[in-house]
Amino acid sequence: MGQIKRARARRRDVEQVHEDLESAASVQRLQNQPVDEDKPGLGQFYCIPCARYFATPASKTSHERHKLHKRRVRMLKEPPYTQQEADFAGGLGSLAALQATVARRQLAPTMTEETMMHVDSP
Repeated sequence: MGQIKRARARRRDVEQVHEDLESAASVQRLQNQPVDEDKPGLGQFYCIPCARYFATPASKTSHERHKLHKRRVRMLKEPPYTQQEADFAGGLGSLAALQATVARRQLAPTMTEETMMHVDSP
């Protein structure tokens, strides 16, 4: 018999984190969570871009200097793909509609400066 490998807990996708970062209220809610004994560090040290809890502020600060965190922040600075873009990539949809969507993406800011400040800050 083959070994059964344990699957890790699935983390939040980039699109889900984008939704979390859309409003300042949701960012505040994630940064100031109530004490929860079931989470590491009682749920007080949460990295929003990576959607991870840490046991101590030092471990969170250390995490923010690592390559995986920086890569995730870089991914969050780009706007998420729309369903229309995904359909076109799969061979569905029209080129004119896609070009209009891409033009809107380039004109629209992805996140406000205030929200990015929260993401980049330790």
